[in-house]
Amino acid sequence: IPQSCRTMWRSIAACEVNVSHPLSTALQAFAARVARNDEVTSHGVRKRKSIVGKGVVCWMSDGTVMAIGGSSLLEHLHCPASPPPAWRNAGQSVVWVLTADDAVEQGREEEELQSFRWRPRMAVALSDRVREEAKEVISRLKELGIDVFLLSGDDPLVVEQVAQQVGIRQHLGGLSPLQKSQQVSQLRAQGARVAMAGDGINDIPAFAQADLSVAVAGGSKEVMQSSDLVLAASNLRLLLSSFRLARATMRRIVLNLVWACLYNVVALPVAAGLFAISASIIVPPWLCAGMMSASSVLVVSCSLSLMLFRP
Repeated sequence: IPQSCRTMWRSIAACEVNVSHPLSTALQAFAARVARNDEVTSHGVRKRKSIVGKGVVCWMSDGTVMAIGGSSLLEHLHCPASPPPAWRNAGQSVVWVLTADDAVEQGREEEELQSFRWRPRMAVALSDRVREEAKEVISRLKELGIDVFLLSGDDPLVVEQVAQQVGIRQHLGGLSPLQKSQQVSQLRAQGARVAMAGDGINDIPAFAQADLSVAVAGGSKEVMQSSDLVLAASNLRLLLSSFRLARATMRRIVLNLVWACLYNVVALPVAAGLFAISASIIVPPWLCAGMMSASSVLVVSCSLSLMLFRP
């Protein structure tokens, strides 16, 4: 590999440092391997600016500006380019690398980036490997009566192919973070209770609109901080176990409430002397206290039985 190519890949790896998007993680790992740089740092990057839902722009120490992102970034920066049709037909996500001369001072804002003379320098095709447990989890969720939707910012054709692999009928691709949030709001407006699972910063607006937000382990710190539930491992079966545990907990709560109400409806009148005159039955105070304690013990024991839950 020519030295110039290694320099380009080294710059790409530096730009993608601390970017938590799955495509960015894969691109950074490959770039570091090609550049023969195991310890990737942001050395050479003067300034970095993330454009939510589109990509990242970096001001390099050599005076150029590098932008890395998908097709939405090309549109945002008014840089016309299109990948080979075979890549899209194969269900591959395309990441573009653009460069421009930094002819202005360092403190430019996002809107001004569009005035740069951007040039496509590289297009990288990435295949998103579907988790081996994904299809099984989707099938089990449907058995529980849960409808599954796939909302993604990736290319719609890629999203469609992934949805077909895992058995999801309702899917939308090419969505911005705001559009994801709007889709969740529409589902709630239709009366649905929505749980949103994700691992990227682009999912945070949708998290705010969902009834329950679930962060998958390995995602960005911001996502985990803004979620209601964090899966301890990057195994989607834990999501299925979470729903089952939640349903078991609700059943236990209802059982405890019904038991406590029935017990008190029957026991309180007896303890108050309901049959003292008609049947000469008087319950001694010590027995009343014991019955009250027994009720509490039974409710607590019923709740503790959840410790025996196995997914």
